[in-house]
Amino acid sequence: MHEELKRDTAHLEGGQNPPTFVDTIPANNFDRPPDDRGYLSSEVSKRYWISPAFLGIYSAMGFTFMGTLGGFALFAPLQSDINNDLGPSTNIAYAPLVNVSLSAISIQIVGRMSDVFGRRWFFIVGTAIGLLASILGATAQSITQIIISQALFGISLGIGDSCFWVVSEIVPMKWRYLAVSGQYIDSFPGNPLAAKLTVAFHVNHVGA
Repeated sequence: MHEELKRDTAHLEGGQNPPTFVDTIPANNFDRPPDDRGYLSSEVSKRYWISPAFLGIYSAMGFTFMGTLGGFALFAPLQSDINNDLGPSTNIAYAPLVNVSLSAISIQIVGRMSDVFGRRWFFIVGTAIGLLASILGATAQSITQIIISQALFGISLGIGDSCFWVVSEIVPMKWRYLAVSGQYIDSFPGNPLAAKLTVAFHVNHVGA
């Protein structure tokens, strides 16, 4: 049992490309390199689903997705108030623009490059950029700093949005819809409820 769990979680702990979970083994399977052969989804041990490696990476992807989405979703409802406090400046219009533009660019780069070089360090760097953006945005004293913060959030968002194919790689095909749905549930505070939480916090604490 321990050997099965070690095999199933090796790609999570070692940063290597994960094996393929399949429902039927292709006829040409044994012509492929060992790392590309995969194995039946029924062969995955039950302990895999409660292993620290699986739960850790799944939770990390959920928090990354929530945080990178929240970088703009929590800012947008109060953009006018922030502009009035730190400006006012017409340059505030660049904040959402750089966020969307850089996220569109970074997701294209990260997608292909992480296929080649592995996911781990892309997500570590992306999370670090998001943390820097949060600190800069929270301590901003000018609209320029807000724009730079949103630019960094845009880069981080492109990486955070990549959580879906990472999650899809660590679960069998037949469970991917549940695994991906769970990521959306994790993102509730930073996306669907972002406007409500932001305005409530502003009214009850800042505007009081």
